[in-house]
Amino acid sequence: MQKGRYLIEYFAVLLPTLLIAVLAWVEIADPPNPAAPDSFWVSRFGQCLWFGLAFVLPAFAVLAFNAVLKVLWSRSGRNSYGPA
Repeated sequence: MQKGRYLIEYFAVLLPTLLIAVLAWVEIADPPNPAAPDSFWVSRFGQCLWFGLAFVLPAFAVLAFNAVLKVLWSRSGRNSYGPA
């Protein structure tokens, strides 16, 4: 049950992040001023970094949340996340 909740939380954080990344990518790929020079983020390496960060940063948020929960549970004297 806990894993399912964490997956739902991860996707709840991941979806808006991916939408922001796609919108930013579209704006970079089709800049409002065509005379502007190409950005680093339009290159293949820049795109790999951008979309990699879009997947990794929400995972770090979920892992940090999990670590905080573990600390809180360990301070309460319980050994697991299960019901008492």
